[in-house]
Amino acid sequence: MRQLFPRSYEIEEYAELPSDGRGTVFHYPGAIRDRTTGGLLIKVKPKTGQPWIGSFASGCRSAAVLTEIISCPDASEICVVSSGAAYVVRTDDPTKWQTLPCFPVTQALEIPAHNLLVFSDFTKLVAFGTEGVKWISPRLAIDELKILEVENDCLRVSAWRGGQKAEIDQVDLSTGEQIQTREVN
Repeated sequence: MRQLFPRSYEIEEYAELPSDGRGTVFHYPGAIRDRTTGGLLIKVKPKTGQPWIGSFASGCRSAAVLTEIISCPDASEICVVSSGAAYVVRTDDPTKWQTLPCFPVTQALEIPAHNLLVFSDFTKLVAFGTEGVKWISPRLAIDELKILEVENDCLRVSAWRGGQKAEIDQVDLSTGEQIQTREVN
C-alpha cells in the first residue's frame, strides 16, 4: 500500500474471504453487499464506523496494468486499483464510491504538494483531489503514455504518437492542459 497522504483508516489485504463468515462485504463496482465475484480483497478499519471488507473486481489481465492500494488526498477515502480498474471509496461509508474515468490504469502518482493523485492509462491522464476528479487531460498519446516526474507545477510524461521517436510533454498540474512538447532522441 502506498500512503503518502494522511489517512483515517487501517487496511489489511486478504487472499480470500474469512472462513468464519463474519464481516460486512461490499463488492465493487456497485457497493453490493455480501457478495463477491473475485478480484482484490481488503479489510478496511475506519477510525469512525464499522470495519468492512471490500471485494474489488479486476479490470483486465495484463502485465501493463496496475494493481495497488493508494491513499487519497481526502484522509477518509481510499483508492483501490484492481488489474487496471480504479475505485475510490469513503472508508467511513463504503456505499459512497466512484469508478475513475481512466481505464486501464497503468500508473498512479501521489503528488501531496498539489493535493492530487494522478492516474494514466495508455493515452490520457486523470487527476483526483479532495473534491473528486479535478481534470481529465486531452488525449496525449496514441499509446505508451508514461508519467516520468513532477517538475515544479508540471507533470512530465512521455508519449508515443506513431513516429519513430517518443515525445516528452509537460502537463499543467492545475488544469491538465499540455503546455510543451519535445522529441526524444
